[in-house]
Amino acid sequence: VTVGFSASHAATDITKALTESTAVRLLGPTAAKGKQYPLVPKLSAAAWAQYERPMAGERTGFVRLDSTYIGKRFDNSTNRAWIPARVRGDVRVGLRTDKWDVTAYVDNLFDDDTIRSGFTQGDFFGLFSSPGSRSWVVIPPDPVRGGLRASYRF
Repeated sequence: VTVGFSASHAATDITKALTESTAVRLLGPTAAKGKQYPLVPKLSAAAWAQYERPMAGERTGFVRLDSTYIGKRFDNSTNRAWIPARVRGDVRVGLRTDKWDVTAYVDNLFDDDTIRSGFTQGDFFGLFSSPGSRSWVVIPPDPVRGGLRASYRF
């Protein structure tokens, strides 16, 4: 069994800031000082475990579990809207030789339906809407997805 873990803590409190245009449009003049930097989670982590076992001939069987955690993220420097924390798990099962691999997989094993990301954007030139208008973009969650992968090394 082989295991791995990584984690990151990001202390992203804004210490100096100009007034952000989103904040001005929504709330009037405000300062971002003391707020968390947008789209950066304070904590993120990943862990995995893989078990390998020799099989008949030159084959090796394996099972691998992966999990990732991404903490709460704010969509802009006002810190009034956020993307919730998410946890995702993936699994792989397969056979490997020196020449080929065959792997069955399932991504988003536990069907986490938390949005992946989001942000605000504007049509600053007024080409498609009134000048200064804002839109919120949401990147939807990954569906549960599975499949079979095969590869051959020449």
